[in-house]
Amino acid sequence: MYKEQTHNMTRQTLYEGVSEAGTITVNTSGWKPGVYVAVANVGGKTVTQKFAITK
Repeated sequence: MYKEQTHNMTRQTLYEGVSEAGTITVNTSGWKPGVYVAVANVGGKTVTQKFAITK
């Protein structure tokens, strides 16, 4: 099981989800351009990834 949260740079949670399939897809079409942080808990480990949305 994968647990995931996505935050903006002010740590506001924009997405929170759980997946049994091994992949997580987040629809970001309504999000403003900026830098975001995805945090996933996978197999007892925390994986963090920054990403940017541009227009």
